[in-house]
Amino acid sequence: MVLIKKIHYSSKGLLAYCFFLTMAISVWAVRTPNSTLGSETLRLVLKIIFYLLIVIELALTFLPQRCYKVTAVTVLIAVWPIVYWGYIHAWAFRIESLALTSPVIAFLFALQNDKVKGTVFLLFKKLLVFVSLVGIVCYFAYILKLSIPYSIEPYYDGRPYQNYVNYFNISFLYINGTSIRVCGIFNEPGWLGTTIGLMLSYEKFDFKKISNWVLIIAGLLTYSLAFVIIMAVGFVLRNIENISRWILIAAFFCFGLFVLPSIHTNNEQINHLISRLEITSKGLSGNNRSSSTVDNLLKETLTSYKCMFGYGDGYAEYINSENETKQILTMKTELINFGILGTFILYIVPFFLSLCLVHRNKKSLLFLICFWISLYQRPWLYIVSNYMILLSTISYINTDIKPVLKKNNTHLRLDAAIASIKTETRKAFE
Repeated sequence: MVLIKKIHYSSKGLLAYCFFLTMAISVWAVRTPNSTLGSETLRLVLKIIFYLLIVIELALTFLPQRCYKVTAVTVLIAVWPIVYWGYIHAWAFRIESLALTSPVIAFLFALQNDKVKGTVFLLFKKLLVFVSLVGIVCYFAYILKLSIPYSIEPYYDGRPYQNYVNYFNISFLYINGTSIRVCGIFNEPGWLGTTIGLMLSYEKFDFKKISNWVLIIAGLLTYSLAFVIIMAVGFVLRNIENISRWILIAAFFCFGLFVLPSIHTNNEQINHLISRLEITSKGLSGNNRSSSTVDNLLKETLTSYKCMFGYGDGYAEYINSENETKQILTMKTELINFGILGTFILYIVPFFLSLCLVHRNKKSLLFLICFWISLYQRPWLYIVSNYMILLSTISYINTDIKPVLKKNNTHLRLDAAIASIKTETRKAFE
């Protein structure tokens, strides 16, 4: 009986590490389909580890001695990635892959308690800080031509003017004729920028935390418009109830709309990023998440009998590839593929399900809004890393960042809050 209890409690820590490793491997650019990075041997090793982690997660999740407090919302959130998987394979223009591992991992992770999820968030954020720091070092090493060895590899989408600067397969830079951007271990700088933005969006920027500076600098060095927008939205939402901050918010918007677009620097990358923030008659100048083909398809879809369920998964991407040279990532393709009702089922329903997890926590709500805004330019709700970021961040905010009051119940004790976080994290591994 004692042994069973030990297995029960230690399984929480083991599960947290297994899910963290699963998450880390899933974002590693070496694992990207058609990747030009790494080697076939490395990919095979990672594949074996990945499947072993799933087996361990399955075994520990359904350990006979484990007790769950599963609510109807938890079950629905766990099941919805499977609903998505079934939907896109049943209603498909063409099926590219079965890709069954993603819904299985998302299902298993959603069933875990908040302590396991929150611990995964902490571990992944530490990894992100480390990856960002290495990326910053590699960025300046490349610019300053320091003697850190690297190789030049073709970019994963095959376009000849784009390449990776590969540092030991653990840190990558994206380069073309005019740009040098930090990718970290991700396959795209925009993916890293989006992830960093989401990790920072819900909290006030603490100037005393070196880790925050590392993430901010790395986010800026991705030159990602998504990073800038997520951070801006997070700033506005954090201060929207503070009347004294409205002047600052108004000044922020005026600067962004009227002053920033006219600024020119000696750095072509910075000038390009600033130019993308300009508001034109067609909207945001830097909105490259569309094409004339996708825009026309969307208009046709919404004004035809296909408006409710669309043409099936993969249709928009196929037609766009026939007419355009660049692949498009945008929520518009989901509307074309699945129609209004299909998109509602696959993206709006899980939003309201996730809203039930917020428990009136303003930070969780802020993060949730930023997360769903990010789906416009990268509609990857159901990939392993994004679904785990969604659930782990909400769990971390709800369970570990709790206001701890002084005896007079009027002020927050920061030291007690930090102690609470450490205590809860330690308990997860006991």
